[in-house]
Amino acid sequence: MIELSYQVTEEEFLEAGFEQAKRKGTIQVLKASTVIFVGIYVLLGLYMLTFGRVMHDTGWKMVGVFILGIAVAFPFLRRAQLRKALRKVLQKNYQGAPFMHSPVQARLDDSGISMQYISGSSVNTWEGHQNSFETNNLIVVMQTTTHMRVFPKRAFTANQLSEFRQLLAAHNLTPKP
Repeated sequence: MIELSYQVTEEEFLEAGFEQAKRKGTIQVLKASTVIFVGIYVLLGLYMLTFGRVMHDTGWKMVGVFILGIAVAFPFLRRAQLRKALRKVLQKNYQGAPFMHSPVQARLDDSGISMQYISGSSVNTWEGHQNSFETNNLIVVMQTTTHMRVFPKRAFTANQLSEFRQLLAAHNLTPKP
């Protein structure tokens, strides 16, 4: 049995949220939509440049150049905006849940995960969890695709961390790096 007492920081919660979004494919879907959007802009820009050339109209050429410029800049703007928007959502989730920024007591054993928060407690068997993943600073155990249990590695001793990984492996929840 492993007993822990810790508090998840906002940065740790953000790290877990960004990693989950990446693993879930959210970022890939948005990247694909960006590629499609840019492709449409490029085709439109090329059409305008070609149309302007045929018509000898400088205005259409300028529109084509403008559209191509937006198409080139869009992926960079989109990526920055995406991270910023995701960060805001995660920060709002963290700040809106008082139990997240208060001390947590956790008990991890062969029966599952027991958590004690300022607002209450929860007891879940290992079968109630879908998967887990590991970052440099965290081990995250997923109950659903959106509900995660964040365990900072700093809360564990070296032996506890090893024992936790063994518990996860014994219940088919081996953390994926």
